[in-house]
Amino acid sequence: MVQAAKTKKISDLETMLKGAKSIILSDFTGLNVKDISELRRVCREKGIKFRVVKNTLAKRSFQDLGFPGIAPMLEGPTAIAISTEDEVLPAQVIKKFADDYELPRLKGGYVSGRVLSDKEVIRLAALPGRDVLLAQVVGTTQAPLRGLVNCLSASLRDLVNVVSQLPQRFPAGPRQRREGHRGQEGRRRVARPRFPQGGRSGAGVSSPPGGRARRSFITQEREVGT
Repeated sequence: MVQAAKTKKISDLETMLKGAKSIILSDFTGLNVKDISELRRVCREKGIKFRVVKNTLAKRSFQDLGFPGIAPMLEGPTAIAISTEDEVLPAQVIKKFADDYELPRLKGGYVSGRVLSDKEVIRLAALPGRDVLLAQVVGTTQAPLRGLVNCLSASLRDLVNVVSQLPQRFPAGPRQRREGHRGQEGRRRVARPRFPQGGRSGAGVSSPPGGRARRSFITQEREVGT
């Protein structure tokens, strides 16, 4: 009966440890039941599993799962904080609680396949969380792209401005002026046609031959009509 209960506890612990990204071990000596309950609540709100374990059963579980280097930490009262999502968060939660309550005392940890000492866990707790790190990485990779887009946009705007100012900076050249002058001469030629040599009339404009005869004929017609 006792052996069956131990076997079940080992199995339950191994189920918790499987797939864990971060395991933080601490000594909760000095914490009363109320403090431990508060620590459980904080861990639960952060998605962290917090368990007080027996060292003999914990050693068996770590050994079965092939986690090396954990046995020396399993001395004295032991509690473990486990996260399957975030490598940094368990260390941050336990460290902050220890700063506020002066307990528990960090023993060490096992993070991403590496055994950490108590000092390394403290340094780990000082790092930004997983979400913050991902946001920083995304921001770092997007910054060059934003810079490139802004540079291209500025270049296009400068090009448009230069093209729009070309007529003001560069007026019509000599060739365009000559073509305009020729056009004006053509229009003057059309407005002042030349006639064959003959008698002159009025303001010196040449009149076609027989002009005087036609005027006399028109005068006679008017006299007959009267």
